[in-house]
Amino acid sequence: MPFSCSSRLLTDHTRSGDDLSYAHVIGLPHPGGDARQWTAVHAARISVEAPPSEGLPMSRDARYDILFEPLQIGPKTLPNRFWQVPQCTGSTAETPLQNALHRSVKAEGGWGAVFTELISIHPEADALPLRQPTLWDDDDVRQLSLLAAAIHEHDALAGIELGYSGFTRGFGERLVARNPSQLGNEVFEGLIGYGVEATEEEIRDLAADWATAARRARDAGYDIICIHGSQDLGPARFLSPFHNKREDQYGGSLENRTRHWIEVVQAVRDAVGDDCAIVPRVSLDDLRGDGGVPLGDALQVLRWLDPLVDAFDLNISSWDWGEDIAASRFYPENHEALWHLEARNAVTKPIIGVGRLTSPDTMVAAIKNGQLDVIGAARPSIADPFLPRKIDEGRVDEIRECIGCNACIARWEAHSRVVCTQNATMMEEFRRGWHPEIFTKAKNHENDVIVIGSGPAGLECAMVLAKREMRNVHLIDGASTMGGVLRWLPELPRLGDWRRLLDYRQIQLDKLSNIEVITRTPMTPEDALDYGAGYVVVATGAHFAADGTNHVTHAPIPGVDASLPHILTPEQIMLEGKEVPGRTVAVLDFDGYAAGLGLTELLSQKGHAVTYITPFVRPAAYTLYTGELPNVARLMRELDVELLVETYVSVMHNGQLTLHGLFEDGFRRFPDASDSVREPGGAGIVREFDAVVLATGRRSDTELYRGLMARKGDWADAGVQGVFRAGDCVSPRQLSEAIFDGHRLGREFDSSDPATPLRTRRELSHWGAMHDADGDPRKLLTLIQQDRR
Repeated sequence: MPFSCSSRLLTDHTRSGDDLSYAHVIGLPHPGGDARQWTAVHAARISVEAPPSEGLPMSRDARYDILFEPLQIGPKTLPNRFWQVPQCTGSTAETPLQNALHRSVKAEGGWGAVFTELISIHPEADALPLRQPTLWDDDDVRQLSLLAAAIHEHDALAGIELGYSGFTRGFGERLVARNPSQLGNEVFEGLIGYGVEATEEEIRDLAADWATAARRARDAGYDIICIHGSQDLGPARFLSPFHNKREDQYGGSLENRTRHWIEVVQAVRDAVGDDCAIVPRVSLDDLRGDGGVPLGDALQVLRWLDPLVDAFDLNISSWDWGEDIAASRFYPENHEALWHLEARNAVTKPIIGVGRLTSPDTMVAAIKNGQLDVIGAARPSIADPFLPRKIDEGRVDEIRECIGCNACIARWEAHSRVVCTQNATMMEEFRRGWHPEIFTKAKNHENDVIVIGSGPAGLECAMVLAKREMRNVHLIDGASTMGGVLRWLPELPRLGDWRRLLDYRQIQLDKLSNIEVITRTPMTPEDALDYGAGYVVVATGAHFAADGTNHVTHAPIPGVDASLPHILTPEQIMLEGKEVPGRTVAVLDFDGYAAGLGLTELLSQKGHAVTYITPFVRPAAYTLYTGELPNVARLMRELDVELLVETYVSVMHNGQLTLHGLFEDGFRRFPDASDSVREPGGAGIVREFDAVVLATGRRSDTELYRGLMARKGDWADAGVQGVFRAGDCVSPRQLSEAIFDGHRLGREFDSSDPATPLRTRRELSHWGAMHDADGDPRKLLTLIQQDRR
């Protein structure tokens, strides 16, 4: 309903403008001037008030009391049963402030123990191009002490995971790692590296290097030291006969192959004594069968380690860690439970385990049935850093549940900073000053906003604007239900958990009195201008091209037209119910991720004989990064799908596709000086299909935005102060980026130009503060607080 006919006021859900808590300082303009005068306000949120709960205080459901019982972990007391396991962020030794604030928010959110990611203990174990912090010298002690102090200020235990990446390629330090045997590392991307087969003396020296790193970790203020011996790292390489071909006291029998594990643990214990708890991370099964470390062998290793350690962090997997970081496409919540239960009878110490646990009921059951003593989480803590507090405060319905898409994993594997599809504030805590639970009142809050388009970006933007107390927010969509691409993408096989993106935001909208969702209302530029809103946000999304336009040819495919009955787009199949005729179907997947793969499985399940055609070197190419690729390949075989990779379509005629190999035009670019640049060669292969599905290029839906911009001269008369756009209608992109774009616009809606993102904070601008604090992290954190924006 237009604002001229309906107006409601927002009840006070957030802090007032004169509050001096952290909520007072986020979202302000980027500082200028001397970097020393602007220290990293958001590098560690210390001694600030917690975000308030909405409405009346709520109490914890008694069913969940067991999750908040303290537990002794060696010399340390874990305040509850929530343990943010070591989790990579893409931070390095050069970005300690990003990492500190990220972990600080987790501690504030109620995680009893908060860990770093894997920290390299030695320069020869440099894992580049993968990004990780280091603990190579005392300078690293200084930067890692900031992170520990930030965690401690919220009364959580600070944990550090030490690791030695034997699969190093020498990209950074240009050194080679000590290994049990000289064998090439397991990789998919072809970046093979070889270590050096260590002598017995070098192996003993390596245990001493672990001890040195442990002492530095203790000196940096860490309570718990996790020794990473899973995923083919460090001691796991000596333990596995897949890597260890030695015939001396460190090879052969299981007892010999465990020797290095025991020596490392003993060296670390001797180094830190009772100052730190020691928790090894051990794989219960590397899934290689007898050629690796099967469950029975792993259980025996646990028995040998049990007297030496304080708890166990247990998972499954090897270098191919997709079974551990299991995406929801292939595995449900708590998928490692059977392995954990087997470990129970082998150890006397507490067990920490993972399995994308987001349901408090599942957590309680896991503890009561003896599977776990502590709930470990990486991805759930990324999606909702406040998950424990929400359970404690009786706000279970507000948990921002991980969808298991593994966008976080993908960014790590792509050697970048980690992101989250559910939580747009992930790793933006320092860079942009965002907090997942705190939103400041917008300076232009006495205005009404319409957000047109209720897909991922529109939903996110509308939610943020409402939380920032804009007077009225109307979220308008022409469809019968909100969700945009989320109306159909979660309906594809195996993607049901992706609907959590929509469910969480629907629950949030229902709790906000200043927002209204209006469906079945298509909008024209005239409608938007006449609505009576001060601001218009266009989030109309994107669609798959109906003419086959793609990134290989940058042109439509001649003869392709989705208005024909035998040519279909994903939206036509999933939203319009367009029938796929015949038996043989070609799925053209130039998108490389969700749509093409999902439709391939859907149509195979319906009895079609599917040929999957992609220009990439592998099916659903992006799943190399999400950890799903091995299971995608297995799925294609199970479905009996014909795979044509490195293939594109040049033309379609009478149901026949002409297919070309991507590189079939010869190996020479210039055969001689007189010839021109190579041209696609050969006639190609002609294949006939009953139907063709186009998951090719995507196009932004820009008609409404362009129409509004063309009428900019009419804005003033209509009372419109600004028109902005967000999400796929700007540029088609992954869900995580569309949601981020909507969130960013909402956070910066009261800036001088919301269409232009504010400059992010860079660590270089703040390093002077460390010198001002004489290297003392607590002094630095005090300086940070004093310079609030």
